[in-house]
Amino acid sequence: MHAETILLVDDDSVNLTLLRLLISRRYDYRLLEAIDGQSALAMARSNPKLALILLDVQMPDLSGIEVCRQLKSDEKTREIPIVLISAVHTDDGSIREGLDAGADGYITKPIEDNMLQSWIRAALRINELKRALEAQGTPSSGDVEDVLNVFSKLSHEVNNPLQSIMASGDLLGMELGDGNEHQGVIENIQDSAERIAQIVGGASRQAKAALKSLREE
Repeated sequence: MHAETILLVDDDSVNLTLLRLLISRRYDYRLLEAIDGQSALAMARSNPKLALILLDVQMPDLSGIEVCRQLKSDEKTREIPIVLISAVHTDDGSIREGLDAGADGYITKPIEDNMLQSWIRAALRINELKRALEAQGTPSSGDVEDVLNVFSKLSHEVNNPLQSIMASGDLLGMELGDGNEHQGVIENIQDSAERIAQIVGGASRQAKAALKSLREE
């Protein structure tokens, strides 16, 4: 299996040790560690093929959200999956701020092992798919048209479960009431589903335009 490298970023040595133990208990990854935002930026830029960055939000120099924002705005590092980790409760708006900065996921402390492992597996699966696509080389025009056709159809299928998620969130929110402590989590789920719908919609429009252009050539 391809050797994977994960960058752990936290200014607390105890938290770094915990992350290292949780990850090493199940998998044998190469682990890098940074204790502040500037070091994290330098390491990520020196290792643009990182499989994942687990990034603490609360740090003394640059916040994890700012580090995330800078990495996602840099063409060299924007494809690295970033999961933010925070001790701040979910109702303070920090999750939304992190997602707006480009984070791919968000975990709150105390870190739940299964949640951590799920994010790691998802990030590694994405990297496997990227490498498989890169290994295929430059596709023929026929291959491109086939892919665009499949993607155009797939985007419609994705929208159906997204609509179900948003509708279910609305119903759950109404049932729980405005003062319920879980309203912030529900809003985050709905915001994330809406962002996915916007991304899929934009990509679908681009695919249709590319397909039309390809057929006119």
